[in-house]
Amino acid sequence: MKKAFWVFAAVAFCCFLFSGVAAYAKDTGDSSTTNWQEQLAADAQKLKEQRQEMKTDAQTAKTEEKNLRQQIKDAEAAGDTQKEAELKAQLKTTHHKNVQQREQDKKDLKTAKKQLHQDKKTAKKARQ
Repeated sequence: MKKAFWVFAAVAFCCFLFSGVAAYAKDTGDSSTTNWQEQLAADAQKLKEQRQEMKTDAQTAKTEEKNLRQQIKDAEAAGDTQKEAELKAQLKTTHHKNVQQREQDKKDLKTAKKQLHQDKKTAKKARQ
């Protein structure tokens, strides 16, 4: 009788112990999943903001170059060859700078996308 009591007590203790560990693991897993989800959502939002900033910068650059082209036409119409040459040089350097900025933005965006993709992979592995 004593032996059956001790076996029952040991089984009950093990069930109690494992249920406590499982509840702790579940609590820890849910908070880390939520944390990963929040982090991934924040990273995705940053990418959207970065894309929007790139669009705004591109539009600004396009407008700036368009204004310079118009000034070149005006100087040409006025017969001011010196100003026309200066504006052409300015347009060339401005265009070169804008192209470099656009290429750098593309590289940065590509890097950020890769990082987000890697974070998603890591989160998926952590959940499993």
